[in-house]
Amino acid sequence: SFRVLANQFGFDRAGFRGFVLSPASRRDELLGKNLAWSPPLFLMGVTLASVVQCLFPMRVDLFLATLPQFAIMYLLVCAMGNFTSIYTPVPVASGSMQPRNADFLTGLLQLLLICFFPLILSPALLPWGIEYLLRNAGLPGAIPVCLLLTLLELPAIAWLYLRVLDFQGRLLQAREQRI
Repeated sequence: SFRVLANQFGFDRAGFRGFVLSPASRRDELLGKNLAWSPPLFLMGVTLASVVQCLFPMRVDLFLATLPQFAIMYLLVCAMGNFTSIYTPVPVASGSMQPRNADFLTGLLQLLLICFFPLILSPALLPWGIEYLLRNAGLPGAIPVCLLLTLLELPAIAWLYLRVLDFQGRLLQAREQRI
């Protein structure tokens, strides 16, 4: 869930001390935390896409475009979640999902970051929009525009995610004492 991805260090409690003392790079720590959430989220995404496909069938190429699109959205959400975790960590009470000692400014910053959530995910929707515009302009349906654009976009977003992850690792190391 985005709430956990956006507060990765709030659940660590005493384990954060071990994290800070770890010889692993902060970039690798962030990458590991991001990768830990990928199996359940991809399983949920594939399941939901399959249910939607059964209830409201779409063209096969559009259905196949959803799979790399999950990866694109996941990388974008992870990058945003890392920034939120670094700048606005909120300790979570043991045994609950309730924040402990959250101040007004932290809550306001998290709300602002969540307000930008649709904007952050908008690159993942570009292939669908371009497909729609081209179909309305008369492009024949035999060309899988959305699938091709999504397959081109995935490596670009992955490259961008890795560059941002390098920056976030340095940022985390600079801010870890405040976290």
